[in-house]
Amino acid sequence: FGLWWHQVITMDVLLKTASNRPRWRSHTEFFLTMVGYAVGLGNIWRFPYLCYENGGAVFLVPYLTVLVFLGIPVFCLELASGQLFNKNNIYIWPTICPHMSGVGLSSLATTFLVCIYYNVILAWALLYWGASFISPLPWTEEYNSMGNLTMDSTIYFEENVLHLSDNISELGYVPWKLALCLTVAWIMVFLIIFKGIESSGRVVYFTATFPYLVLTIMVIRGVTLPGAIEGLKFYLIPDFTKLGTLKVWVKAGEQVFFSLGIGWGTHVTFASYNHKNHNFLYDVYWVPIINAFTSFFAGFSVFGTLGYLSHVNKIPISELAAGGFGLAFEVYPSALAQMVAPNFFNFLFFFMLILLAIDSQFAFTETIVSAIIEADLYINEVSKQNMINQGSNINNDSEGEKNEKDQNDLKMKNIEKRKLIITISVCIICWILGFFCICQGGLYFVQILDGHSVGFTLFAISGCELFSISYVFGVDRFIYDCQQMIGMEVSNEYMKSFQYFRVCWKFISPFICFLLVIAVMFSMFGNYDKETVCYDVESSQCTDEKVNWGIDLGNSLAIVSFSFIPFGALLQFWRSNHFNWEKWMSTKHQNEMNKNESEQRP
Repeated sequence: FGLWWHQVITMDVLLKTASNRPRWRSHTEFFLTMVGYAVGLGNIWRFPYLCYENGGAVFLVPYLTVLVFLGIPVFCLELASGQLFNKNNIYIWPTICPHMSGVGLSSLATTFLVCIYYNVILAWALLYWGASFISPLPWTEEYNSMGNLTMDSTIYFEENVLHLSDNISELGYVPWKLALCLTVAWIMVFLIIFKGIESSGRVVYFTATFPYLVLTIMVIRGVTLPGAIEGLKFYLIPDFTKLGTLKVWVKAGEQVFFSLGIGWGTHVTFASYNHKNHNFLYDVYWVPIINAFTSFFAGFSVFGTLGYLSHVNKIPISELAAGGFGLAFEVYPSALAQMVAPNFFNFLFFFMLILLAIDSQFAFTETIVSAIIEADLYINEVSKQNMINQGSNINNDSEGEKNEKDQNDLKMKNIEKRKLIITISVCIICWILGFFCICQGGLYFVQILDGHSVGFTLFAISGCELFSISYVFGVDRFIYDCQQMIGMEVSNEYMKSFQYFRVCWKFISPFICFLLVIAVMFSMFGNYDKETVCYDVESSQCTDEKVNWGIDLGNSLAIVSFSFIPFGALLQFWRSNHFNWEKWMSTKHQNEMNKNESEQRP
């Protein structure tokens, strides 16, 4: 497989199929797609809690530092490379550096893992959104005997929605409501992407903009509630002692990568649909700015609402503050249920979550589908070349041209059908695997995939991308090609930006990325967090024999996703006369020659 894969991704047929790539109809479609992909669920529930847990407003210092010196440079690198080489994420890195042929596969494997569980969260939101039409709300009435609304919403989420088991070893049955919602979620994704960017490009006009209207309403409502000031103090008051801890910086790095979507391959894929002269630098700055602002803005709604909940129920905010799923599906619904018009505000909140989730989910799925479709096209081109080499070109020129025209017509007629079949197949496979995440022990699988199997791989992928561009392809040559691509008139306006990116790509960003990889490796393999795989860590149901395999599974998935990178490098080394370093550096030498030629041009 490895030898066949290397032959496919390095053949000249890549150039022949590039002209068949779809294109964005306008810059607005691309920009809104990037914003919708970047602004997701993590902006609403992950960032505000990280601020609270890691020093309040002082968390912005490591967050903005990582964003400016690592997040934005890598984001720019991915957009620029996708647009410049006009190829999918899988095929672009072997073109730049043959030894990095596994980078695209590694990001594809990581995206596939996220694609499985992310739509499960969308299914939860759909279930809650449907329940918001019921009056009174089920998480306030069904457990009135408990006398505590926060506890009521927790019980509703764990017992009525998830039917949660004691640990990951107890998979149990699949609740029919979740199965139905998961099915609806995947049907929604399919309807958005079944025509590729032609269909998804239209959807983002609504899905990427309407959440901001809802979020603004929620913020205004949150900060005007009684007790909101106390909640905002927990969110904003800085604790400068946190800056000296490694954990804060690692969490900041993870948040930048998760929220901006770096390393998944989606940026490269979507940028490859741009026209050659598109000014990608405009997107490079505005998408991260909007993403960071949304995260910070959402915190006012979250902690204003938590302050109100603390004021009404006389419960300390420290006991209410929760991150991730607990905030979105337990604490927040409980707080909204105590407001005027509880059904309306719950309807708005979960509708916003649905739109935020669907934008990110269809981007993940489109990345996978696009890679498979292009692989299918490339394989067909390889088969065609083999037929020609075997003597199928014995016809005269006129007959050959006629046959080629007929084949192209037939190819265009069949391509839409093949795209539809591939899209359906990907959706069905992810839908089936998603049942592991909606069974009684499914929450533990979601937490493993969310917390253990992606962070390390994303940092490693980004490090390899930086190395490929800066030290193999040549950072000066890359910048020169980008300037020629967008036009020197536009490039001159961003000359200081290119200087900033040059320093980051070559020195600062790789160094930060290396530190994050080392830090995450120690946290992954040196700590068994049993809270992710069992309900009560103190109970007899949470023994090492029953739950440690789940954590090992998450770590193993991370290793498998990452393993494509060293496997691809070793394969290329083996093909190059058993670790021939001179051949390995020949690409760099050629790049330096091209650079010298470029400098001599008038």
